[in-house]
Amino acid sequence: LVVGRSLDAMSRTLKTDMCNLKHPGSPATANLAKMEPFLKAISYVCSFWVDHLTKYLEDRSTDSLCYKEYLSDRGRIHEFLLKHLLHWFEALSLIGTVDRGIKGLHSLELMIRKSSSERTLSHKSFLHDAIRVFRQCRQAVEETPLQVYCSALIFSPENSLVRQNFRLETRHWISGLPRIPIEWSPCLQTLEGHTAWVNAVTFSPDGQQLASASRDRKVRLWDAAT
Repeated sequence: LVVGRSLDAMSRTLKTDMCNLKHPGSPATANLAKMEPFLKAISYVCSFWVDHLTKYLEDRSTDSLCYKEYLSDRGRIHEFLLKHLLHWFEALSLIGTVDRGIKGLHSLELMIRKSSSERTLSHKSFLHDAIRVFRQCRQAVEETPLQVYCSALIFSPENSLVRQNFRLETRHWISGLPRIPIEWSPCLQTLEGHTAWVNAVTFSPDGQQLASASRDRKVRLWDAAT
């Protein structure tokens, strides 16, 4: 199975600051020439392993052995995310596909929902939390890969499963942490881009896009998932 080999390859390769950016403010485009050979080796599997899993499972029963092996609590994907979620998004930032990672988390969550199994409760909860974390800090991580170990963690609620799981990854030089609510608020994401009041907002018929019209005489299209 392509997914299994992809998980193996990423687990062997991904690590903290894999391209030696060092500073958390270093942009994703820094030293691109130096990073390019390394990124070529992992870019495809990082970007498309969830797509391969989706295609493999689309014609199979939710009770299949594949579902149990890959999607159950402490299955291969759950274990990978518990160890390498932040590394994966650092790599996605370096290769410019953070949105594909967020959509991949959505796809995994949907697959688990379809399985309707009690053996996926922990995995589903972790995925749901991870989606919220990366929707909240998407711009910071997209522009500066190492913010995945800073902004993504310290600005998530204290009870965030991702924050708790990766608490040791928080940068040691951050001495004073901001006061953050214990739980997630009802607000999923704030969309910024217009320079004047927004007069109208509407979803596309399939719910995949959002259109906003403003007094700045612009219409903006938003990806509803990211």
